[in-house]
Amino acid sequence: MLEFLNQLDTDLFLLINGWHGSFFDAFMVYISARFFWIPFYIILLYLLVSEQKKRSWLALVAVIILITLSDQLSVHAFKEVFQRLRPCHDTSLALMVHTVEGCGGKFGFISSLGNV
Repeated sequence: MLEFLNQLDTDLFLLINGWHGSFFDAFMVYISARFFWIPFYIILLYLLVSEQKKRSWLALVAVIILITLSDQLSVHAFKEVFQRLRPCHDTSLALMVHTVEGCGGKFGFISSLGNV
């Protein structure tokens, strides 16, 4: 069963990865950029502060703590435990994988800010 799921995952990844093109390559690089989402976060921050006023600082602290905890947990409880290679680091797939800007960290499960 696990072998079937791994093969299905690989086949689906290669199918989706094969849909690349100049427009989508540029689009994905653009929306994946670290600072692309800052205007969205500023709008959310504005809405939070305007709606919650005095309690907004509590929500901001909670969000910062939750993002930090989830990122660290994803690295230390998942990536380092399962050590599932990103397809571009997997020698059986690397030649079939289309990458645009490098490959990222060695392990990809689960996706997070921390690159291991």
